[in-house]
Amino acid sequence: MEFLYALGGVIALLLGTDSATKGLSGALQQAKATPLAAALVLVFAGYALPGLALGLGAWAWQDAQAAASALHGASLGALGLGAGGLLLTTGVVLRVRPWRMLDGDRAQAELTEFAVSRPGWGLNGFRLAFGALLLALGARGVLAAAPAFVGVAGLDAGAALLVAAALCSGFVVAVVASFNARFGDAAAAFAATGGAGLVLTLLAGAAAFLLALPSLDLRLLAHPLVQGAALLALWAGLAIPVRAIGRPAGAMLLLAMGALLAAAALLR
Repeated sequence: MEFLYALGGVIALLLGTDSATKGLSGALQQAKATPLAAALVLVFAGYALPGLALGLGAWAWQDAQAAASALHGASLGALGLGAGGLLLTTGVVLRVRPWRMLDGDRAQAELTEFAVSRPGWGLNGFRLAFGALLLALGARGVLAAAPAFVGVAGLDAGAALLVAAALCSGFVVAVVASFNARFGDAAAAFAATGGAGLVLTLLAGAAAFLLALPSLDLRLLAHPLVQGAALLALWAGLAIPVRAIGRPAGAMLLLAMGALLAAAALLR
């Protein structure tokens, strides 16, 4: 039964992310924002939506500790499985470094192409509302499936939710990013995985600090800020050369995510 919950949750998160990002981009441009400004919003908010939905859902239906675990897992999922999956499926060639996409007309053109959406308040309002509903349903499904991980390798409920959030939201990010890279721009899609990871890492770190100060011992290695910063540094390092970074880099990100997930689960 948990597998069906997870499958339904992932499908709903996937469709909800697609609908909400299109609606958000269209609504911003309808409100006279430039395509470049809309693209920047999508870079930092678009791929973070599955993780945000899981965090808010865990807070609403469980408690603050569960929300912190969900955000922590989602941040690792976006940077590990999301970015790594994008590289493995597409073997992308970065024509522009993700953090240099505001330099030059060509780089800006590649970024603004990422935010292309149909106009119309009615259409985009419906996309946003429908996307929000699907994201909520998807979060409900993933949260219901998380107990399936309890007991696996000695995981408790919090660690099980962290792993479920990382795998499910990361898979959603990987699929959406790969689709955007195939039909849009790979550099913008790769940048959006980093933007989502940064936003979710900051939120997970803030939630962890509000719940308890980090312990100055080995458990500090499992803190979401420490783990998120490590994956972000690896993500940025892989994107330094403007060349094919492809599948070996994707495998490296996946291995790093696996190691950090294991540390987070075992050192809680």
